[in-house]
Amino acid sequence: MVVGLKDMIAYKDHPLQAGSKILTHYISPFNATVTERLLAADALIIGHQNCDEFGMESSSENGYFGTVLNPLDKTRVAGGSSGGSAAAVKAKMCHVAIGTDTGGSVRQPAAFCGLVGLKPSYGRVSRHGLVAYASSFDTAGIFAHTVKDCARVLEVIAGPDAFDNTAVAREVPRYTGTLHNPGRYKVACLAGTLSNTGLQPEIKEQTLHGLELLKKEGHQVDNVHFTLLKYVCVCALPTYYILVNAEASTNLARFDGIRYSFRSSHSATLEEVYIKTRTERFC
Repeated sequence: MVVGLKDMIAYKDHPLQAGSKILTHYISPFNATVTERLLAADALIIGHQNCDEFGMESSSENGYFGTVLNPLDKTRVAGGSSGGSAAAVKAKMCHVAIGTDTGGSVRQPAAFCGLVGLKPSYGRVSRHGLVAYASSFDTAGIFAHTVKDCARVLEVIAGPDAFDNTAVAREVPRYTGTLHNPGRYKVACLAGTLSNTGLQPEIKEQTLHGLELLKKEGHQVDNVHFTLLKYVCVCALPTYYILVNAEASTNLARFDGIRYSFRSSHSATLEEVYIKTRTERFC
């Protein structure tokens, strides 16, 4: 299986930039756990894929290497921050790609590009070797054309890891073994989302069409009324951005011109090293 890696996942002896100019010429000295496990399973890794700088956007327009275009329509973006990974899979440059998802950075570009995007539960996959954006949210996720490919890859990369104490110490199920269950399923639909005035008509139409297909295949589709839905945008999203920005501020502090890659040559004091390095190289 040919696999691509988002430019936030360490691959030993290969460049790692996290979509940022500040890590130009930085070579990773080790493999991320997901990379190590893929290589051990004989995956062919084609290299790194473009993304928003340090995963901090949702359109793949805010990165050192430029905008990622959507293979379905090059006048549109591929989503983000893992847009390069989504675009590469959709363009059939690789079978699957591993991205990172902090607040939708695998799921959203997968939707933009018409792919299967899987964000495992936090702790199911080790974060060791992932460039950190917000450590208590970051999760390695999978882009693929099929659910089966997602299941195959998750069986390989999931599981406990001595390098990550947030990785869950549970046995990895055989995910592919559940794919051939001929049973019928109960599917919940958040009715309030489809009646929201901010929903684009085209998206509503396609969602309703998909629900009708499920019904025709014998599945039970139930409308669920989530009474707290109105608070999601009012409370949940602002809370998310308070937390991830606080964590990002801490994680990005390490890129200071002292330990990693580039250092400004126009600095006379230690404080100027910090300020000028970051000013010159953060996008």
